Amino acid sequence: MEIIVILIVAIATYLTRLMPILLKERIDFEKWGDFLSSSSTAIISSLFIISFINQAELKDLPIGIFSLIAVFLTFVRWKNLGLSVISGVIAYFFISLAFKFTL
Repeated sequence: MEIIVILIVAIATYLTRLMPILLKERIDFEKWGDFLSSSSTAIISSLFIISFINQAELKDLPIGIFSLIAVFLTFVRWKNLGLSVISGVIAYFFISLAFKFTL
């Protein structure tokens, strides 16, 4: 189920980035520019909040917190939302591996 949600969010996010390129002749950027630029951020943010709140086990909470710190630091450094999300996913993977081997 999580894979389906991730795919839907990925498709929606990249469609909002691709639409201005494909439809640059037809889109009124003064009217829709703000919506297109902030909608992908809203989609990723809502997915993050939903996945962070749904941490059923408290043992996974530190992994989520350290991953959030990785996302924040990456965004502060490079100001790139996509790179920040990727760094959070990678951090989550490696931190969960580290917790798995230490427990």
